[in-house]
Amino acid sequence: KMLIHRAYKTAALAAVAILLCLSFAGTAHAQCGPMDVVFVVDTTGSMGGVLDNVKADLPKIIAQIETASSKDVQLALLEFGTEVHVINDLAKGNTEAVKTGINALVASGGGNEPEASDEALKTVIEGLKASARAAGQQIGDFNGKFRPEAAKIIILTTDARPASFDDTYTPRVDSVNAANLDQAQSTNDIHISAIF
Repeated sequence: KMLIHRAYKTAALAAVAILLCLSFAGTAHAQCGPMDVVFVVDTTGSMGGVLDNVKADLPKIIAQIETASSKDVQLALLEFGTEVHVINDLAKGNTEAVKTGINALVASGGGNEPEASDEALKTVIEGLKASARAAGQQIGDFNGKFRPEAAKIIILTTDARPASFDDTYTPRVDSVNAANLDQAQSTNDIHISAIF
């Protein structure tokens, strides 16, 4: 099932790994075992303060993930606005690269409020290459594979509704797309923690 944690300050991100571990293991000191964690971050203009908080809390977030997984972790990083950008593909041993990628994120653009969070999630859940999209919709390929034995987690950070690539929230279309993604992530045992 989809895990949704609403937070108005991204300091809550520091607790995400432990909250997710609790949901899997049931005790505060339990180890989650292997973890595959994908950060999916909205980098539109309104996210400036949020990105500052994410960067400030990043060492704690990564440390908690590493502790919960006994350092058996794969990480990935995607950013989105009106397009999806795969910055770091899902892989072991890329912790420093993901930290560097998150610290380099800059908030800009994104005129309308809805953004392509659903398309960013689709890239991860379906493992999409840029060539599977229309020109300009995706930069980089998501080739990483979630490991069968790992806790599969996507941490989505955004302040906007999903709108595909048309930058317009249409309930009958975008709600159906979200429901389809929810079914796909459930089938693949991927847990989404949305920090809104």
